[in-house]
Amino acid sequence: MPNPNGGPSAIPITRNGLVFYLPLWRPDRTGTTFSSMPPNAALCTVTGATWTSQGRSFITDDKITCPTIPALNSATNFTITVWYMRSALATSRVLWALGTTPNRLWAMTAAEVSQLYFYISNGALSTGRFTQLDVVGTFYYFALVFDGAGATNALKAKVYIGTVSSPMTQQTVTFEDAAMPTSTADNSASSFILGSTGTSQYLDGKEGEVLVYSSSLSLAQLEQNRKVTAWRYS
Repeated sequence: MPNPNGGPSAIPITRNGLVFYLPLWRPDRTGTTFSSMPPNAALCTVTGATWTSQGRSFITDDKITCPTIPALNSATNFTITVWYMRSALATSRVLWALGTTPNRLWAMTAAEVSQLYFYISNGALSTGRFTQLDVVGTFYYFALVFDGAGATNALKAKVYIGTVSSPMTQQTVTFEDAAMPTSTADNSASSFILGSTGTSQYLDGKEGEVLVYSSSLSLAQLEQNRKVTAWRYS
């Protein structure tokens, strides 16, 4: 019987709307190039980030560069999730980046080490911040959920955080700059980059697995994903 709490016999991750799955811990993805999981396999290139059994370790100018993800371009709904761990509480370090100003779709640590922030922009920077007291060496499961039909910023962009032992919890987001758009920008000419903007703000830590959906996942679906993947990060 599948194990609902994770491990090799775990029930599956949520598949509805899954368009990109990059398990950076897999031993068949230790090289400098590898593909995301089928059926939407995308060839990614590694610059420096070293393989570990809990994902890729990023320091200095390490990054992983993947092709753009079509479901994130001109998107009215999406979910991006990542297991991450910080090796140091350095400021302005990128978890993922797609596009450039003023069309950023990024998530990163803030200038204040107790915060994370994200951009969901389309022609003007739209920013959200939330308090996140990361502990060095601890893995966190971070989810950014977007629904462009939401009536307010808070209904358009939601953030959830969990850990190996703590369930996914919605975070209180402070919104800045322009209002959240009804859809993302068309970043089809840009790469989807892990651990960097591409040229700066490099992550100091690890990323274990990255999942992208063309749908706005529910809290229950995010919690299912956390449960069945958390065992790797304990």
